[in-house]
Amino acid sequence: MNHKRWMKEAKRQVTKSSLGSWHMGAVIVKGKNVVGKGHNRLSGDCMYIAQRYGLDALWSLHAEMAALLDVEGSVEGATMFIAGKKKNGRKMYCRPCENRMKVLRHTGLRAVYYETQTGVEGILLR
Repeated sequence: MNHKRWMKEAKRQVTKSSLGSWHMGAVIVKGKNVVGKGHNRLSGDCMYIAQRYGLDALWSLHAEMAALLDVEGSVEGATMFIAGKKKNGRKMYCRPCENRMKVLRHTGLRAVYYETQTGVEGILLR
């Protein structure tokens, strides 16, 4: 899998975010195709996701969740790529938080790759 290519796609989603100090983007790749994409933003979907996965209320829709909502069909075996930058343009550590990881583990995703200040790291979920 071409990690650089897909991380570049996630960075395109980052440019769509205007929420707060952290601008995040995510894409979900299955085979050679992007099947879901999203960026962090304010959304009415927050309570739906929180209730569905038993989480505390969310005050913004995270990029990972927006990408999952964009998918038509299953993400079984797919890979998620997450990128981000601070409002000042600096790189940031984009590992999903504990609550997001709870959701991602239940989706059927195979792996999650995310930007760090020095490169890319990954987590195998299956």
